[in-house]
Amino acid sequence: MAAWGVFLLLAGGLVGYVVAFSERPAPQEAATERQATQEESDTAQAAVTEASEDAASPEDESSEQPGTKAASDTAGASPTPIETDEPADSASDEAAPDVMQPVAATDEVNGQATELASQTPPLEQVSETPEPPAPPQATQQESSPADFEAETAANEAPTEEPAPESAQEAVQQAFRAPEAPSADQAVDETAPPWQRFAAYFLEEDNRPRVAIVMTGLGMSEGVTEAAIRSLPPEVSLSFSPYAHNLANWIGLARVNGHEVLLDLYMEPSTYPFDDPGPQAIMTVLSEAENRKRFDWVLSRGNSFVGLTGRMGSRLLARQESLSPVLQDIAEEGLLFVDDRATAGSLGFDLARELEIPAAYSEDMIDEPSANRAAIDAKLNRVERLALTKGAAVALAQPYPVTIERLNVWIAELAERGVVLAPISAVVNRQPPPG
Repeated sequence: MAAWGVFLLLAGGLVGYVVAFSERPAPQEAATERQATQEESDTAQAAVTEASEDAASPEDESSEQPGTKAASDTAGASPTPIETDEPADSASDEAAPDVMQPVAATDEVNGQATELASQTPPLEQVSETPEPPAPPQATQQESSPADFEAETAANEAPTEEPAPESAQEAVQQAFRAPEAPSADQAVDETAPPWQRFAAYFLEEDNRPRVAIVMTGLGMSEGVTEAAIRSLPPEVSLSFSPYAHNLANWIGLARVNGHEVLLDLYMEPSTYPFDDPGPQAIMTVLSEAENRKRFDWVLSRGNSFVGLTGRMGSRLLARQESLSPVLQDIAEEGLLFVDDRATAGSLGFDLARELEIPAAYSEDMIDEPSANRAAIDAKLNRVERLALTKGAAVALAQPYPVTIERLNVWIAELAERGVVLAPISAVVNRQPPPG
């Protein structure tokens, strides 16, 4: 019973303290309440004291007083009344000392609560704790392993975005060199050079054919490049053996589709006033010496189809000097173009006897006068001869005006029923010169 009494006293004290702290009465009411509480506490103390004196021995009185005084002080300090329904009994003397310890513990707890309350910052100063972000939600359903592997392979596969055809073709044309004539690849490598290096021409074309051979190329860089790049591929180009960088010029001409020849200079009837050069074929030289000069001319280039006779009005009229040269041409598998520097030239007739593919020039279109009217007149004459004979050949020199008039004439040639052809497509088609 004494233990229950102590427990009820402690519980009543705690409940009273909580109620008093929450209600927080006004100062006057609090004073009145404390006075009433003090009186009740004194009454309870007197009752406990009387019960203790009746039950305790004289030795206990001395020890009772300090405990009773401490309980009285503690009750007076408590803001709440201590009420109990249990009557005082013989066990009260044992409960009195125990009352002091819980009350002291209560004061300690209240003091810690007050200290914590004083350290707690006002509500408005406490920052709100940010809520943790919600976990990301899956936007796609999990794929099967097979689907995952297929998707990974598709993502890793290289993708190329094709450039626009027009832009792509423009880039290729800007950085790609012109292709070599397709006829070279179609012809047997064992064929003679005049066929192996011939430019393509459709042999089934039965229209009258005109061949233009521009000679003397390579001596002037500007006009040589203009002729190579501006003239149609069907115009054949003959280079001087005395030109510098001859191999480069020949290569440039071939990649632009032109058929290539070399000029073979021979002794003119006006020699020494007209000099054909240090490597010309001369009537006063031996056959062996002329052969050396002939070999030198051939060594100046490659991939050419034949030789174009230049000057040579004296040598072409002498069979004993001309025949060894034509035999050398036949052995090399080349074609020969007689420039007809003299009306008595034997070049075409002797070449046909030796079964050399040959052709002869009807005229030099820019000689003796290189003006537009003269050039146009000679081109019209060559065109008429082609319509009459079925084939005609004309020579030209690399003058800017000649290149200009040739391009104008060639642009309208097909409308008049004549086809422009490389020299290899005209050889052996002309009747003997009259």
